[in-house]
Amino acid sequence: GAGKTTMLHAATINLDQQQRPVLGFAPTAKAARVLETESGMRSDTVAKLLHDLRHRPAGFEPPAAGTTIVIDEAGMLNTADLHQLINHTDHFGWRLALVGDPHQLHAVGRGGMFDELCATGLTIELDQLHRFTHDWEAAATLQLRRGDPSVLNTYAEHKAIIAGTFDEHLAGVVNEWRWHQTMNTTLAITTTRNDDVHTINNAI
Repeated sequence: GAGKTTMLHAATINLDQQQRPVLGFAPTAKAARVLETESGMRSDTVAKLLHDLRHRPAGFEPPAAGTTIVIDEAGMLNTADLHQLINHTDHFGWRLALVGDPHQLHAVGRGGMFDELCATGLTIELDQLHRFTHDWEAAATLQLRRGDPSVLNTYAEHKAIIAGTFDEHLAGVVNEWRWHQTMNTTLAITTTRNDDVHTINNAI
């Protein structure tokens, strides 16, 4: 909720106006689709870029010198891929912009370099939250980001956490989903086990 998407959209417009090429990449296909949809920059996965640079398939042209390469969710990049990206950036004359949150998901493989760069390098940080309706939510999410378990009490006080067994919650989840359907809004339902996913979907 700090405005990262809005910032990237504005940056894309600005670069386009200056006729400076910009391309977006992300560690996952889902993140790349979100980046393209919300920022307006043409986007793909980091793996696809590195594969094409390595194998040079027919019709592939490396991004031109001066291209701004935006890597979203950069904290999820493993060290080997980041190393390759930096080498290619030097070779082709790109500008590499790493965007992400060092407190969010890390790389599946060997990683940690994004955290190190954020701690020791020159960074620009978005430090005001805009997404939340209530002031307590913005403060609470920062506590959650820092891993402070006492924030769970805040969520419970505001009825954002409701304790109960899976069976006790099932009817409430289904009713909540149906209400959102009638309001033409979306509701994300997540759980930790595939069996629970099937049970919820069947109940809905």
